[in-house]
Amino acid sequence: MRDVNLVMIVGEVSKAPVLRVKPSGLPKTEFTVEVERPRSPTSDKRMTDMFLVDTWDGLAEECIGALRRGDRVAVVGLLQREIFTNRDGEREHLTIIKAKYVRCLPRQMDAELPTVEAIRNDVWTIDMALGYLGMAKSIFFGSARDVDANR
Repeated sequence: MRDVNLVMIVGEVSKAPVLRVKPSGLPKTEFTVEVERPRSPTSDKRMTDMFLVDTWDGLAEECIGALRRGDRVAVVGLLQREIFTNRDGEREHLTIIKAKYVRCLPRQMDAELPTVEAIRNDVWTIDMALGYLGMAKSIFFGSARDVDANR
């Protein structure tokens, strides 16, 4: 089997897509998705992860027309690490999701997720993995819509 670089996130668009046209003429968008972590049983503090998402060409144009801040989305893509020089001249690393597929989701999803205890204890059973795959199936083949669908 070949190596696979594939990631799926489900979250809320926290920064709407911004369209840029590269010198090559290809359109590109960047937007951020905020993903809430499961809450700890000992704390009510909300914790989230932020992901920078890049889209290109036709998908970029679809995202500009369809996504707004606050929309729930599923993103499937590749993780890519980029190195850049910041304003202070220091090299920094940034992990980006190069999106291959973006889907708008309803605000509420009917999907059973693992318990907080199982996630915290890092107890990943085959049932948990199958549960996540079942959730992915419902997202991509259920009531959600592609970003190019009319709003």
